[in-house]
Amino acid sequence: MRRFTFPILMLSVVLLSGCASSGSYRTPAANAEVKSTLMVFMHADPLIARYVHHAYAYAVFPTIGKGGFIFAGAHGLGQVFQGGALVGTASVTQVSVGFLVGGEAYREIIFFMDPATFKRFTSGQFSFSAKAQATAITAGAGASAGYGAGQYSSRAQASVPNHAREVVRTNLPAHGYRVFTMVKGGLYVGASIAGQSFSYTPG
Repeated sequence: MRRFTFPILMLSVVLLSGCASSGSYRTPAANAEVKSTLMVFMHADPLIARYVHHAYAYAVFPTIGKGGFIFAGAHGLGQVFQGGALVGTASVTQVSVGFLVGGEAYREIIFFMDPATFKRFTSGQFSFSAKAQATAITAGAGASAGYGAGQYSSRAQASVPNHAREVVRTNLPAHGYRVFTMVKGGLYVGASIAGQSFSYTPG
């Protein structure tokens, strides 16, 4: 096991040193990429539009690149929205170990359903555990974004904060986050998000 430690650390350094600053991801080209990504997701599954409208905040990553053999790394830049307004930019970095040949690129959207979860994200202390899962979206999937998720009884709704009542009413989760990915090329393949860590730049 010890022989793997050094290559993993070296890959981490390479990835982090080669990553572009998320603060620069506010150009017209970046804005167009983010807008296009949202449209692609909403066209593939109409429920995504409900998440966009009702989530407390969300982050959009148009391209997360991934590749390598045995040691695989991924990185991407994105924009962060709250109340429909751009409030900052973010970067995602992932270092994983697995027998992966070639490379793949995918899109990712993270919906933050409550203020506390979004605060964790913006504080720079946000990452996904090894058990984290994302919902794979592809053209024609229909309802893959989770119909039936976030259902509450009348008694449970009484304990939900006011800001989340509308989310509950629309049958979406009222707390935590939901992650959706789409492999570029339209394949119905789930991209692993385990171990992803994020940095956030406000403004």
